[in-house]
Amino acid sequence: MNMIELRKVADLVTSETWARLKAHGRPSSVGGVEPPQDLYGLTFGELIKAQRIAEQNDVKAMCELLLGFNDEQYNRADAGEVMAFAYWVAKELEAIGKLFQGLNVKPTPEQIKAGIKELDFGLFGTLDWFCLRMGITHHDEAEDIPWVRFYECMKNDNKRAKYEQNLRKIYEQQSKQKRTSKR
Repeated sequence: MNMIELRKVADLVTSETWARLKAHGRPSSVGGVEPPQDLYGLTFGELIKAQRIAEQNDVKAMCELLLGFNDEQYNRADAGEVMAFAYWVAKELEAIGKLFQGLNVKPTPEQIKAGIKELDFGLFGTLDWFCLRMGITHHDEAEDIPWVRFYECMKNDNKRAKYEQNLRKIYEQQSKQKRTSKR
């Protein structure tokens, strides 16, 4: 069954069939095209596009982005392969999202009081931070950089910030101890 035929009978497909497709994993081929082994090779711009496409459940646009499909390729592709691919991509994007979420640092009460929650600028904020960090003047240039580099830089900066926070606490404790011992 190709995608044109699936659209005609989509309402008749059982939930068990959809469940099997979800559990299938990465197909070896979609319409004769080998899908990527993973999504680690995407640029940050492609990752943003893929996430937006996934939010819209636009399987056709995902095939265009990640497989280079045109309308004819998409319409003639095996529906099972296409849907298995779409579910696999959704799982991969979810895993990437969890990687980034794992970098979120719990704000201190002082940071909350100072208004840190107002500094969440979403994907644009991440892109802008990276450009500032790397001395890139045009955001478009940064979108062509692999998303993994963004992730690694964020991870490194978070480790550095945690170290600096711990070091400040140690200095504060030492200063406090010196003041109390002089009394």
